[in-house]
Parts: sequence; structure tokens; C-alpha cells
Amino acid sequence: MSRPVNDRWISLAGCDNFRDLGGYRTDDDRVVRRARVFRSDGLHGLEPDDLTTLQDLRVRTVYDLRMPDEVEEYGVGPWYDAVGAPRLVALPLYDTVPDEWFDRPAPRTGADVGAHYLEMLQNRPAQLLRLVRELGQEETYPAVIHCLAGRDRTGSIVALLLTVLGVAPEDVEADYALTGEAITDPPVLPGTMTALLDALTERYGGAEGFVRTAGADDEDLQELRDRLLEPVS
Repeated sequence: MSRPVNDRWISLAGCDNFRDLGGYRTDDDRVVRRARVFRSDGLHGLEPDDLTTLQDLRVRTVYDLRMPDEVEEYGVGPWYDAVGAPRLVALPLYDTVPDEWFDRPAPRTGADVGAHYLEMLQNRPAQLLRLVRELGQEETYPAVIHCLAGRDRTGSIVALLLTVLGVAPEDVEADYALTGEAITDPPVLPGTMTALLDALTERYGGAEGFVRTAGADDEDLQELRDRLLEPVS
């Protein structure tokens, strides 16, 4: 497919939604560091030239949010057998699709999707805590966070991460909306991340409060920010 072109997207033949999270300003006048965390859709279809591109990025760790049956169906792809392969960490937010999801109507608004994303985040607090703590360690970087489409699970985790770092809600929403340039069916619904962040504020006092509920402490959050933020140049 034709991929969008800007300074966030990494062009890969075997996936459509691989991009850099760096460059966003924070509320304390710092900026998210470039080439530290990437978000993506599934990496199982990577082609030989893609492996060269990824090797140049020197990725050390990949966090796979897919369910076990998705991993079984699609596999992990060729990257982990290549020279300089990254460490693969399985962090599924669900072991399988909950039965009750099949009885629900399809989400029609961003608020509907945002409520669904909150439910996903609440399901596995231990996974979130592990991710926060590993992202506080220098040996983790550069890192990739991905699921199957790079939209729902990855999108909610990335929104949480960017908000904890101090990125403005409108930029979090805009980052999520970029997925709609790569994946159009079903469409990315406007207001989704705004709804998620509002729900986190209402229930936990914000994204940081939610992460603290999962077990993160001051040291965890300081290390995370130290690794991912830098002064504006």
C-alpha cells in the first residue's frame, strides 16, 4: 500500500504502521527523544530489506502485545533469527478474546472505543508495570511496542505512556490519528484518546495515577522520564 511520508514513519515493506514516538513536546518544556520507542503493527511479515532497515535502528527490545492465539496463527516473523536480533517480550493484554465482547454492538463513537481501551488497560496491570519498569532501564533501548494492527492495544499503551511523560492530550490524540493514514478499515474514530484520557482522569486522577495504581512508584516514573525525555534543543 502507499504509506504516508513524514519524519515519524519508517518505511517497511512488511508492515504498514511503524513509526517513531519521538519529537512530542511535554508540559515541562522537554521533548520525547527520537529513535527510542517505536510503535508498530504486526512484524510477522517483514521482508529481507526490512531487516536491514531495522538493524540500522539497532532495536534491542520488542514488546509484543498480541494474544497467544494470534502469535500462533501469524508467528513472530524472521527478525528474531537475524543477526543482531532484539529481545522479544510477550506482553499480551488478553490471553483470548473475552466472551462478552461477542455480545456487544460494534463501537460507533470515539467515546465507545475509548471505554473499550480503558477496559483493556485495566485488564493487565502487571503487564503495564513491567513495561514501565523496563522502559526505565537503558539496556531496553531502542524498543518497539506492537500488536496486530498497531492501533488498539498499541494505541492505548502509547497514549498512556505519552501522557505519563507529559505530552499534551491533543498531541496524544493526533499521534493516534496517524494510524488512520495507514489503516483505514475500520476507521480510526476521532475523540477516542480524548475519551480514554478523560476516563483515566475521572477514575484515577490521570494516566500517572493509573500507572501508580498498577504499582509504579516515584523512582519508576523518574527513571522512565530520564530515559525518554531531553531538553528542547
